[in-house]
Amino acid sequence: MLVKGEYIIKIDFKDLQVPAGEYSGKVIDHISFEQVYSLSELNNKEIAHKRENFNIEIIKRKICPSQ
Repeated sequence: MLVKGEYIIKIDFKDLQVPAGEYSGKVIDHISFEQVYSLSELNNKEIAHKRENFNIEIIKRKICPSQ
């Protein structure tokens, strides 16, 4: 089956400690996307864990057959 889709996800966080420097934004991106992954029932629970200082909200989920 081929599908196409779109997700709009809102990620809020507070009190996230990251090292200051050139890669701070990339670290925040990585941790944020890891938190989205932690919500999946398909993930390995030993790898991704939900942090208490993150709130993930799926604003829009649109999936339909490809044409």
